[in-house]
Amino acid sequence: MILINGITATPFQSFWYSIEGGTIYFTLYFRPAVKMWFIDIKYNDFETNGIRVCQNYNILSQYDKIIPFGICIDVKSGPEPFLINDFYSGRVQLNILSEAEQLEVKQQFMEWKNEITSI
Repeated sequence: MILINGITATPFQSFWYSIEGGTIYFTLYFRPAVKMWFIDIKYNDFETNGIRVCQNYNILSQYDKIIPFGICIDVKSGPEPFLINDFYSGRVQLNILSEAEQLEVKQQFMEWKNEITSI
């Protein structure tokens, strides 16, 4: 997992990260009226906009056959991201998952889900 550092407490920010095969472009924005973060992601010919940022092992899991990475949102404590300084303070982290990490996380989730449903 690659932790994206340098996310500030400003309501609109753009940044990029290069991986094998291309560059991932991010636009992260905070909507104070609803106290939520959203993200747009572009990679080569792939683009998705307006994804709500919430704790998730891979917010891009539905695209795992299209793009070679995932995005893990990790909330260290408390509720979902709702403050403008959640990333800056380190309470919320944005991580890039490799293809292998995506598969591993998905398998772990399925094992956990099977354990829970068999109880």
